[in-house]
This record gives sequence, C-alpha cells and structure tokens, in this order.
Amino acid sequence: MLGIVIGVGSVMGRMSLVEGARANVVKEFDSLGASTIFVVYAPEEKTVRKRRTFRGLTLDDAEAIRQGCDLVSTVSPERSFWDRVVRGNREQRGKISGAGAEVHEIVKVQLAEGRLLTRGDIAEPGYAPVSSRLDSTP
Repeated sequence: MLGIVIGVGSVMGRMSLVEGARANVVKEFDSLGASTIFVVYAPEEKTVRKRRTFRGLTLDDAEAIRQGCDLVSTVSPERSFWDRVVRGNREQRGKISGAGAEVHEIVKVQLAEGRLLTRGDIAEPGYAPVSSRLDSTP
C-alpha cells in the first residue's frame, strides 16, 4: 500500500513539474508573439550561384499575402543585408535592415525613446534611420 502511495505521489509530482514548465514556455512564447509566422524564400545555394542574384520575396508577394489570406491579420515585409555604411569620411561595414510600418505591431517592440515609423515615413522620399546607436560626429 505504501508503494502505491509513493508511486502515485511521484507521478503527481512529475506531472506538476511538467505542467509548470509548460506554462512557463507558453508564457515566454506569448511574450515573443508566438502567433507570428515568418515567410522566407530561400532557394538552394546552387540556384543562387547559377543566377548570381537573389531577390527573395517582393512587396507584391507581401501584398498578395495581405489580400489573399483572411487568417493573416498583419503583414510586414522585411529586408536585411550587409553593405558599406558611409558618413562623411568614415566608412564601415554594417547590417542594413528595412521593414514595413506594421513590423512594430508584429514584434511588439518597446521603444526607449523616439517614435515608430509610420506609413508616411515609408511613402515619403528620403530616409528615417532607426538605430540602437547613431553617431552624431561628422
């Protein structure tokens, strides 16, 4: 009888630990936006080498997803690449990233200061840099 009580208690204890861990994982995913899906076009490396260019998905593809997928609430195209960054006579290599105005709804970013990009920022000619650090020296 004592063995059964210990066995049942052991199983219940393990179930509590697993359920607690599951709740923590679910909470963590919720905070990261677990309902987010990233759609990426990544052809085989030999295909990229053969074409010598790689454009990936286009703004038209993003619009087709926005218009054609009723269950998708928000779409934000994103593009990142490494290139030279020049300011005045200074130059270095840096990662350049761009995204649609809706990206902040998707990733739930918290700003330390400043404001989010708007559709107007994206539609207007020019640029609106967003950075963790901007150099103010010439």
